Amino acid sequence: DGGSPSLQSNISLTINVTAVSGRTPVFTQRKYGENVTENLVNISVIMVSATVSQPVAGGRLTYSLVDANRRFVMNSTSGLLSLSGFLDREEVASYTLTVRAD
Repeated sequence: DGGSPSLQSNISLTINVTAVSGRTPVFTQRKYGENVTENLVNISVIMVSATVSQPVAGGRLTYSLVDANRRFVMNSTSGLLSLSGFLDREEVASYTLTVRAD
């Protein structure tokens, strides 16, 4: 914020990924991590990606959050995780989210 002392801080974000499908999607990373500045909303955080070794005709992977936290939203087709609510480091310093691919 440019002031002294600073009114912003970062929050640690760990994203675990899980595959649930007969096709067994494979994520490009087993774990994703990102630091997010508090007091921001409607921003993109990170994009997850998975591939499948046996694609079905016209089939696409969809992404979702397991035990979704109302402060985050996952784009089901792109895998883009975004903030949908404000984060407050004093309230919660770290979030662990699980992303599912089908």
